[in-house]
Amino acid sequence: MKQKKLTAKQAKRSLVKQWKAIERGDIPGT
Repeated sequence: MKQKKLTAKQAKRSLVKQWKAIERGDIPGT
């Protein structure tokens, strides 16, 4: 997969997804 520059919207969505996962404890080491 080629790495593409994220649009602001995509980046924000990705960030939100990450935070939700962290809040649920889905990501180890947090």
